[in-house]
Amino acid sequence: MIEQALILAAGAGSRIVGHVAQPHKAMVEVAGKPILHHTCERLLYSGVRDIVITINPTGEPLRTMMQACDSIQDHLTFVVNEEWERGNGTSVLAAAPSLRDRFILTMADHVFDPKIVASMCQQRVHRGQVALAIDRKLRDIHDMDDATKALLEGDRVRALGKQLEHFNAIDTGMFACSSELIDSVRLAASPGGDVTLSAGLQSIIEAGQLGYADVGDAWWQDVDTPSALQHAELLVSRDSSG
Repeated sequence: MIEQALILAAGAGSRIVGHVAQPHKAMVEVAGKPILHHTCERLLYSGVRDIVITINPTGEPLRTMMQACDSIQDHLTFVVNEEWERGNGTSVLAAAPSLRDRFILTMADHVFDPKIVASMCQQRVHRGQVALAIDRKLRDIHDMDDATKALLEGDRVRALGKQLEHFNAIDTGMFACSSELIDSVRLAASPGGDVTLSAGLQSIIEAGQLGYADVGDAWWQDVDTPSALQHAELLVSRDSSG
């Protein structure tokens, strides 16, 4: 059982923030509740007890909002990432001192079916391994052009990327990680340049250590455009009414 999660919330979210009233993408409401509330509640319900959230220096409104929620606030640790503009990998490195040997990694602008969260918290990831929640329901993907594609071979992910020509699944944005992911991100960083999660994951792929868990019939949505927000509203509302 994985009892810790890292949520990357230091990005600007420029594609959605310009179309909504909230100052941060994770504060955007889906079905009457901020995206980050949905994520934290699902993690806590699935057994996670410690949630680390990375924010950039302008992220205080997000911290204030989350700390005002009595059912969540005691489980939260906020880490300010001063180097966030160099890439999302800097958030992984900034959070590293707070992370345990096993943790869930996800994004601040995704909503997930509770079944996906529960399944990922139950993943057994051994030293050096990472498991990615993948979706094979290609016809259900809301915006395929923007999706991160995955090529699966056997029980491993062999390639990841938005521009993959050959793929058979989609990256949902949730991972079960061993702490070695942090080392992979650090080693893949270019001195003074970009520090990305994808570069660290590429090292895991090359080592044959990126496994996957199929989400099956469960739903999920990344909320980074107005169109995706509308689709997320439909999915969450349908799930709540069911």
